[in-house]
Amino acid sequence: MQRIGNLLDDFNKEIVKTLRIHQAWEEIAGEVLAAHTEPVHLKSGTLLVICDAPLWAQQVGILNANLCQQIKKVTGLRVKGCEGRFGRMRKSVPLARKKASPVKPAIDPQIVANIKNPELREHVLALLAIKDGPVDE
Repeated sequence: MQRIGNLLDDFNKEIVKTLRIHQAWEEIAGEVLAAHTEPVHLKSGTLLVICDAPLWAQQVGILNANLCQQIKKVTGLRVKGCEGRFGRMRKSVPLARKKASPVKPAIDPQIVANIKNPELREHVLALLAIKDGPVDE
């Protein structure tokens, strides 16, 4: 029989180690793998990694040795192995990035007025009107 305090101490140590790995996961796994995986539990030296697709779970298995080395390098913790499993992740969906607003080209309207090809002149004027509305000729 073990005392409940000893059991809780071991459990707390594993939680603390898991949190340290979780916080540094993008640096450990890389941006792409981290976007599809999440370390969730460390037990007896094996890190359980939940993946959003079976392919990523397989990738965790393939990268097992590299991930263990990176965990040691980044966090200083020793991990015997990483096990990827397909499951539901808690990560939120990344927000869509805003499109950059178009940049108005710095072209003198007098130069545009000298363009002889009317179709080309209209296209250049349209580019100049992107941000501030129509440009005076």
